[in-house]
Amino acid sequence: MPPLRPRLQILSQAPPNAQSIRKLLLTKDDKKNSDLWQRWEDALIEQAGDEKELLPLIPPTLVQASMPVQASSITTAKKSKETAQIHLPLASKVSPQRQKLVRVLCKWFTRLADVAKSSTEYKDQREKWCGELLTLDGCKEDVDGLVGRSETLLVKEEFEEAVRTFERAFESTGGRLDRDIHQRLQRAQKLFKQSKLD
Repeated sequence: MPPLRPRLQILSQAPPNAQSIRKLLLTKDDKKNSDLWQRWEDALIEQAGDEKELLPLIPPTLVQASMPVQASSITTAKKSKETAQIHLPLASKVSPQRQKLVRVLCKWFTRLADVAKSSTEYKDQREKWCGELLTLDGCKEDVDGLVGRSETLLVKEEFEEAVRTFERAFESTGGRLDRDIHQRLQRAQKLFKQSKLD
């Protein structure tokens, strides 16, 4: 395991009160207060025990990813204490920034597919990004994702499912009248009725 000497850096735009503690944040390489880190490590080991006893507190996958191959085999072999499984959500599914980005991609590929009706590339991208948006955490009933999915279902001539999805999108707007979604819903209902007559 690498020694417990993290390198701390102070940003050049640090607030003025950070100047007073700058000397305390120097590392061993900077030669000022170099024994401060040693005292800190000694106090940590005194309170928590040896470094090897701290390892069960860290998830094994994190330890394996951060250590060389030979050191990680020692860590996994020593599991005298049972570690509790910590459920960590996938960052790609819960990231608010990623949700915004995927929502924008879904919305714009839906609009581009409406404008360029003959382009299959825009329709494929709409299906990809709107489907991805609906799989993200908290976006199962996202209006933009549902509209894009419904338009994809219309292209595939799955009219009944498209009508249901448009209705869910319309209800997700909170009961307010969204003219665009309402027009799309009416068009899907019309296509569904025509398909039943054929």
